[in-house]
Amino acid sequence: MIDFMIRLSGVTLELSRLLTIRFVPGHAANGTHIGKQVASLIPLWNDGCRDECEMELLRLSYLAKHLKEIEQADNELLLHFRREFRRAGSAASYFGARFEAYIAASLIRSGVSFRKSEAPDFLILDSKLGIECTSARLASANGKLDLDYKIQSAINKKAQSASNRSEVALAIDITNLAYHGGLSKLADTRAATAEALSDTRFGSAVLFTYLFNYELSRYETNYARIDSASITPELNALLNTLYPVTGHEVRRFSIPNEG
Repeated sequence: MIDFMIRLSGVTLELSRLLTIRFVPGHAANGTHIGKQVASLIPLWNDGCRDECEMELLRLSYLAKHLKEIEQADNELLLHFRREFRRAGSAASYFGARFEAYIAASLIRSGVSFRKSEAPDFLILDSKLGIECTSARLASANGKLDLDYKIQSAINKKAQSASNRSEVALAIDITNLAYHGGLSKLADTRAATAEALSDTRFGSAVLFTYLFNYELSRYETNYARIDSASITPELNALLNTLYPVTGHEVRRFSIPNEG
């Protein structure tokens, strides 16, 4: 218990500093999704859900890592994410901001210069290239789990936006779908994604899944990249830097219900 509390305190203090949120009882920040997430850990531990607490702590540490990378690169961008997380009361708004923070950190880590925008969410400097973020998730697990339809629906919705062009890649968080069994049929999911992509002008779609890697004792993000026939050489080169098509086998893992 003491070791867990020390580690939880360290992560909480770092997130508090990065987001300027006070994670203390009675504070307004407890109404945010991340505030509720932090507040739930000690009761979970006391209820004997030790493994779940450890995984949740890893997940919060992963967020702190990305926010620190953003802070070191661009303080204005950190201020943007502070605003997003401080007003994210629902799960959907929180995980949307969380996914954009991950994409921003991956761009920074790869040395790619960009600015935060809208449609697409990230514009690569001195080019027409961009990355548009979205997610595919189930409102509930009741009934038939048509996971491919959810991905296709997310792509079709984004096709109505100004970001729908061959210089833009779609980044899609499919963690919630994978939690409900989507990774067992990844080959079919790739085919369904390629089919939906062919009806748009997007140059590529990259499907992201957060998971707990037991062999490496870490929380990480895996992806599957599906390029369109219309992808531009410039976008292909960018994605080869950011998300190259390589093999990464994870044999023992679990997937959270959200990223």
